[in-house]
Parts: sequence; C-alpha cells; structure tokens
Amino acid sequence: MRNRTNRLDRILLVLLGAVVLLAGAGGVLLRLGVFGASWKHRPIIEQNTTDFFNRHESWLWWAIGGGALVIAVLAIYWLIVQLRTERIGNVDLGPAVDGENTLASSALADAVRREAENVEGVARARARLVHESAQPQLRLAVALREDADLGAVQRALDTDVLAHAREAIGRETLPTWLRVEVDATEAPRVL
Repeated sequence: MRNRTNRLDRILLVLLGAVVLLAGAGGVLLRLGVFGASWKHRPIIEQNTTDFFNRHESWLWWAIGGGALVIAVLAIYWLIVQLRTERIGNVDLGPAVDGENTLASSALADAVRREAENVEGVARARARLVHESAQPQLRLAVALREDADLGAVQRALDTDVLAHAREAIGRETLPTWLRVEVDATEAPRVL
C-alpha cells in the first residue's frame, strides 16, 4: 500500500466491519433458532446480566463510560489521521553513481513558493510536496492581489514555476494541486 493512512484505514475498517458483521449474523442466527429452539425465544440480555448491572451499578457505569471515552479518543485520532497529508522529506531523483540521488522536498517547495510569489499578481504563496518520494505531488496555494489577472497568473505558474519544478526533479510531469484565493489583507476597509 502506498501510504500509512490508507493502510490504517483499511485495517480499521476491516476489523470494524468484521465485528459488526459477526454481531449481526449472530443475532439473526439466534432468532432463527440455529443455536437451538430454547435460544429462539430467550431475551437477548439475560436476567443474570441485568442483576449483575444492578448489583455493581456504582462502578460499572463509570467503567463503561471510561471505555466509551477511550473509543471516542480513538475516533478523534482516526479523524485527525484522515485530515493529515502525507508530507515527504526527500524527492527521489533516481539512481546515481554512488547510491541514491535525492532532493530535500523543503528546498524544492521553498523555491516554488519564492518563484510563485514573484509572479505578477500573486501576493503570497505556500508550497509543499506530498504523496511518495518516488512519485511526488505538489500542493501549491496562491493568494492573489485584488487586481490580478487570473489567466495570466495561471499561465505564468504553469509555464514558468511548475516547468522549473519539473525540470529540477527531472520529470516530465509533476501532479499539482493548485488553490487560488484572493488576498483578504489587501482589501480596502470600510469604516
């Protein structure tokens, strides 16, 4: 699998799906009488279980609440992992005579950012490389000045900035996610 987030997603979803599937299948089989006719008409929660909850309710509900809190923390962690992008440290430039040939992704991202900020109409830019070191992808966010020509900025980014980035890593293509927004800091204020 290509990245850690996808692998963790698949493992957790398979485990969760297996638990839910087994519980559902067990309930259906129980009501169909597969485990015996005596189980078919019995309540799902036995009287012994109800009595146990009644005898130990002073601490048992706190333990269940603690377990639910652990599950909630794990669910929040899983959500954070979903939002994380897979940044890479180096870009693999291919084999070299004396080993691997790599380029620091932060150096390339910084060069792309500086060059993008020099494009006419761009107020600020952010760049980072994600995905895999052998197949990098560029995330580029530019904030345009209010008077910027969007078409001219797009052409300059494609023909100059991204062309230089592709040339730097020796690839014909560099998948790029471009986010364009208007710079709010330069908007006139109405008093």
